[in-house]
Amino acid sequence: MIGVLTLTVLLPIIAIPISYAISKYAKWKTGYIIGFLLLINLALLQCLEMPQKEVLAKATIIGDLSFYIDGLSFFVVFVILLLTSVISFYSAEYMEKERWPGHYYALYLLYTAGMLGTVLSTNLIQFFMFFELMLLPSWALIAVWGTGRRDIASFKYFMYTEFGAIFIMAGTALIYAASGRFDILEIARNIQQVNLAIMGAIIFSIGLMVKMAVFPLHFWLPDAHAEAPTPISALLSPAMIGIGGYAMLRVIYQAVPQILAISEINYALFLLGSITLIYGGLNALAQRDFKRLLAFSSISQIGYMLLGISAFNVIGVIGAILLYVSHGLCKAILFMAAGILSHETGTRDITKLRGLASKMPLTTVLVLIGFLGLAGVPPILGFWSELYIFLGVINTAISSGNLIYILLVIIVIILSLLTAGYGLWVVRRVFYGEATEALEKVEDPIEMILPLLILAIVAVVLGIYPTFVLQTISL
Repeated sequence: MIGVLTLTVLLPIIAIPISYAISKYAKWKTGYIIGFLLLINLALLQCLEMPQKEVLAKATIIGDLSFYIDGLSFFVVFVILLLTSVISFYSAEYMEKERWPGHYYALYLLYTAGMLGTVLSTNLIQFFMFFELMLLPSWALIAVWGTGRRDIASFKYFMYTEFGAIFIMAGTALIYAASGRFDILEIARNIQQVNLAIMGAIIFSIGLMVKMAVFPLHFWLPDAHAEAPTPISALLSPAMIGIGGYAMLRVIYQAVPQILAISEINYALFLLGSITLIYGGLNALAQRDFKRLLAFSSISQIGYMLLGISAFNVIGVIGAILLYVSHGLCKAILFMAAGILSHETGTRDITKLRGLASKMPLTTVLVLIGFLGLAGVPPILGFWSELYIFLGVINTAISSGNLIYILLVIIVIILSLLTAGYGLWVVRRVFYGEATEALEKVEDPIEMILPLLILAIVAVVLGIYPTFVLQTISL
């Protein structure tokens, strides 16, 4: 009998031929049907008791192929299903002038299944296969429906992430050699060669950092996110690169927890996270293209997540997962808002946009909510994510007794104001001042605004009542 977790991954795949057939008649409006289907998938999650494991097949050599959900993965799956459903609604309107809706939605559903399978897999071989499954449809979506230099952007995206996959494969092999297991839930208690397992986990994590676009492994991201079709940009940033951070949590904290005793790795991850946060924020300030600014903002946000992982304590883990949820919701809002601005005004150039607050009040409010969420301003969920991340890092720094470490933490916390800086700079430039004559007739497109409104409500509600998230993570 097929369990709920297996059904969650299979439904998008089953829907591919159905959506392809429907698209011949409904064209791009097929997105509404797919969106409701994925919302049903989201509702199925509420039937689960956590933690829960479903064994798909037993294999002698590579171990059981299985799906597993607990408090750590629940909200990652929740965000993926919520985003893919509302972005499907958004695609139905935003992509209406594009060609080949059937092909687009088929790849979109395959991409969704890849993300879900990656997060729910416990077997490292199975995890790798689903991670690669994410890559192929997302590459095609950028290459076919992207903008500008989409051929170069998609090529860089493919080659860089495949480079990361090599490290993931090598790390998996070393972890297996050290433990004789591929199952993340069984590796820790079967490790026989600790140093080999630690080396494997480090190499595995390097591969994940390529896919997360951690500095200096980030060069693929600005082009891919800026030139991808806007609905896919809204998924690439919060969903795909964040899954790399989630996988690091699984490997470091669950599979090879011996790493937590090595202070040098803690310092290295902290420095990488800090540099990534600051580098992304400074580059975001320098951008004129709205989507490119958001791409560098994603790099900065991954820096926050890496800081939470580097804390090597429960507080940091909670902060990292909260950051994934907050960033997923708020960055999707901002990418879709950038698409609305481009759709209505014909440009993504920030210097050519101004005075839109009176013309597009709903878009203005949603963009402000998105940027305030990234900056960690209450009552949006981003406040709690940054609070837990910084508390986790401060706790680790003080426990270390290293004065330089403590001073660096203080500097990073101060420089995190860059997030508010580039966000408020965009809001001021785009939405205030006197509108040009060319922008006099623009207005809020209600059909495209509604998906953003749903995400904004969720981000604010979870920010006001974070107990639900915190209790679930602890399961």
